[in-house]
Amino acid sequence: MRLWMRNWSRPISRRWAGVPAPNIQLLQDWKAVRTDIEEFILGWLPKRLTSESVVIVYFSGQAAVSPSGET
Repeated sequence: MRLWMRNWSRPISRRWAGVPAPNIQLLQDWKAVRTDIEEFILGWLPKRLTSESVVIVYFSGQAAVSPSGET
């Protein structure tokens, strides 16, 4: 199984479901804005997937409308 998140700390990633640290990516805080999420889902992630890959996406957060109307 492979799991991708960005910037997860090594001690946590080694224990999380036995997934190797290079396969875990965590987007958090100011690195989890719309453009970063899009880059991850449309750019970084597809380059690492195989037909047997399992991807787990966990989202927990808030959104706000910017002055331009984007979320």
